[in-house]
Amino acid sequence: MTKRSLAHELTVIVAIKLAILTAIWWFFIRDFRVEVVVPPEGSAMTARPLVETSKHQPSQPHGGPNGD
Repeated sequence: MTKRSLAHELTVIVAIKLAILTAIWWFFIRDFRVEVVVPPEGSAMTARPLVETSKHQPSQPHGGPNGD
């Protein structure tokens, strides 16, 4: 097999693969759309914490991490 015929064969194989992938996309994926839901203005910038912590934490007995 010469260099020229190998290059020609590889080019044909790549072209066939591209055609098959394009056909698969065209028939199965082309019509799918993703709906994007935009939150109300400003809510994306003001996230609430998932767990609310109390401002006053009871002291740990026997000199815990609070230093009491």
